[in-house]
Amino acid sequence: MSPIGTALGTGMGANTFPMFKNYLLIALRNLGRNKIFSVINVLGLSIGISASLVIFLIVQYQYSFDRFETRPNRMFRVVSDNAFQGQPGHSRGVQAPLGDAIRKDISGIDNIVVFRYYTPYKLEVKKEASVKEEVFKRQKHIIFTDTHYFDFLPYHWIAGNKNSATTQEGQVVLSARRAKTYFPKLSYEDMLGKQIVYDDSLPARVSGIVADLDDQGKTDFNFEEFISLPTILQKSSFRKHMFWDDWGSTTSDHQIWLQLSPGTTTASVEKRLNVIFDKFQGKEAREDSYTWTYALQPLRDIHFNENYGNFDSPVAHKSTLMGLMLVAGFLILIACINFINLTTANSAQRAKEIGVRKTLGSSRAQLMFQFL
Repeated sequence: MSPIGTALGTGMGANTFPMFKNYLLIALRNLGRNKIFSVINVLGLSIGISASLVIFLIVQYQYSFDRFETRPNRMFRVVSDNAFQGQPGHSRGVQAPLGDAIRKDISGIDNIVVFRYYTPYKLEVKKEASVKEEVFKRQKHIIFTDTHYFDFLPYHWIAGNKNSATTQEGQVVLSARRAKTYFPKLSYEDMLGKQIVYDDSLPARVSGIVADLDDQGKTDFNFEEFISLPTILQKSSFRKHMFWDDWGSTTSDHQIWLQLSPGTTTASVEKRLNVIFDKFQGKEAREDSYTWTYALQPLRDIHFNENYGNFDSPVAHKSTLMGLMLVAGFLILIACINFINLTTANSAQRAKEIGVRKTLGSSRAQLMFQFL
């Protein structure tokens, strides 16, 4: 018996490698003998799989935001829903005094986070006496906030103390990326105490450095500078300019996030929030032509809900992503059908080979293994 016959007839024991080598050799010869068929078959399946893989990676990317938080099912943003003459409206912002009202009137909440966007027209970074200050225009990703924000999200502190870094007026915490932008030649420890002046009227000294949050994974919380909240609260001009005590002013720049205690339901908190609205706005604010309600938006919803948006990044659309997944499945299906049809059409040409192999002792399992 020939070496090929020996390899095929002795099963898949000690001669498995020579048998597989023979199968591979025959496969390469068939590909070379049927070049057009091979190109169409391989390209069709490859393009289908590649396109589907790209779509899968896009969908996976969009669904991977803010997946590193350990308590996502208890983290919510307070949002506003309103309607005027039947036209609905939505806002991710709330009135500034709402945060203090929640602390006084609502129980079952582990953490209340208040922050306010701030985009200064000009920002000056003070250097050493012999070095001229550096000026930045329209810096983004700056907020006013306090210690509660850093308890809400898992920031890693590189320099400074979380418990004291945002408790006083005129303090600012920087992300590692922003810190290296302002002070590229200094160590993180040496950056502490350096002064930054916002809009010529708001001086702040660096009180802490935190690692970039996106080092832990993709996130919509893209803030880079955190000015202490007392900087607003202790300056009457800033307080008045930002309507901090005004129940009649709502802006998307002012947001409140809640971390509910275990066992606290969103329905109970939403009910209390709307009681607060009636208390401070008055029931007359709920006219027939105008309605206003507060709601809680889950953390995992902010990347997809276009009614409220996230922060300053575009949102993804779940319906579009689901449509893309259907397209990916359809591409795979078409590629497989095309592959099977072409292979079946070509199988008649290999009938003689199958007959010879069966005559030489190949089993059904061996033939299936070869063709696969």
